[in-house]
Amino acid sequence: MINSPERRNVDQLVENALNGIYQCDRDGAFFSVNPALARMLGS
Repeated sequence: MINSPERRNVDQLVENALNGIYQCDRDGAFFSVNPALARMLGS
């Protein structure tokens, strides 16, 4: 994984976003969700 200042900025934006953001595999299973989406889903 790239650990540059730009990457850290993107990571901070995703972690602090009010909107739910996720990544999923080709089968539709989540493998990464931000805290906002976790709250929306009750986790």
